[in-house]
Amino acid sequence: RGNGEIASMLRRDFFTDAALLPAAPWLGGAAPARPTIAVGTATASGTAVTVTPTGDAPRWWVIRYRAGNDWTTRVAVGSERTITLPSGRVDWVVVNGISPAGATSEDAVWRAGAT
Repeated sequence: RGNGEIASMLRRDFFTDAALLPAAPWLGGAAPARPTIAVGTATASGTAVTVTPTGDAPRWWVIRYRAGNDWTTRVAVGSERTITLPSGRVDWVVVNGISPAGATSEDAVWRAGAT
């Protein structure tokens, strides 16, 4: 197969989710500080998660969320401040900042009903 057909098939059928490279501590740099998060009320269009970096923005955000019994992971660019999760009852959200070298911040956690 030529003309990018294999690459298209891999993207479509096998590599449908974003992924991060493993940490490369030899590249140096500190882990980002733990971000702060605010989770909005679920609507028909989804649930908005507002992420605020503490200090410099990380390269990426890793957003893990639970709806019912299912956990899902998303990767977003560190310049994003609002990430909309698909509609559904989101009851846990965990966000980490990731440095360019792959160092991970501490978890920022939100849980429905927690004070």
